[in-house]
Amino acid sequence: MALHYSSIDTLHGRAAETARGLCWTHSFNHVGTQREPGELLSLGDRQIRQYLELYGNSMLQGAIDPQGHIYQEGNWIYAALTGDRFLRDVAERICRHQASRLTVNFHFTIERSGGWPLINAVGAYRHSGDPFYLNAARIMIQRCLERQDPQTGGWLHQPPLSETDGEKTLGGKAFAVGILSNGILRYLDAEPRDRPDVRRMAVRGADWLMQEAWNPDKGFRYISNCAKYRDTGDRGVSCLLNAELVAAAYEVTGDQRYADFCRELLRDQFAGTQNGMGKTFAMSIRQTVFGLDRLQQALQQREESRALLGSAH
Repeated sequence: MALHYSSIDTLHGRAAETARGLCWTHSFNHVGTQREPGELLSLGDRQIRQYLELYGNSMLQGAIDPQGHIYQEGNWIYAALTGDRFLRDVAERICRHQASRLTVNFHFTIERSGGWPLINAVGAYRHSGDPFYLNAARIMIQRCLERQDPQTGGWLHQPPLSETDGEKTLGGKAFAVGILSNGILRYLDAEPRDRPDVRRMAVRGADWLMQEAWNPDKGFRYISNCAKYRDTGDRGVSCLLNAELVAAAYEVTGDQRYADFCRELLRDQFAGTQNGMGKTFAMSIRQTVFGLDRLQQALQQREESRALLGSAH
């Protein structure tokens, strides 16, 4: 998968010199096609029909999202584990391209468009030691602080009207907050300076999850503050993606509400079987280990503190 993503799904050579981003996104035949939808459908291939039903024509000729669909942390890790220089060079080229171009005027709407560049910048810094990437991450973090809603703690945006049955609303997406929060927490891991403002931002993000995005007994709404999803909820991968953010809020505040909510997010998540889609499996396992580890350590520290207080009395 890493080799495929770094070769076929990544722009190389002269085509990459002026591109806004260097990785293809959900594109038909990986890199797009000049054929018309009717011509493709006439081939009678079931997978072509499924692709067009899922994505329509928007990515038929090839699409590149310079922010929300570029993932390089895995390449850095895999290159470190295997010594594969090609994967490392691709990761560094893409992360440098992204950091240098986006930080001129960094902005995002949907939360994942802020999260993935931040994850890439922090990952590049951790594996290369180049302070250029840490500086890029600091610029991105500053925009995250500015974008956070002062009332709710979310990073609100107007979703496409096709997702809201035509309702214009400002809301957030819990699964995308899971991506953004992963970048924020990895930044805190890498930043040598104390950043209480960033820790507070993480806690307020967890507040948004609990108070604005969560439907008790059902799970996370796909879009908060939208009539279409008001009475809906899903206990799937969004719970796993966000478990670490809630555990971090407990770690920072010691407030039992966050520990209880984190346990609720993880409840019964490992009892069933994954479906056959690799994307779902990857989303389920990508960040869960961080959430489990952080919650376990925070709970252990609280128990040790209680024990010390008890012995002192």
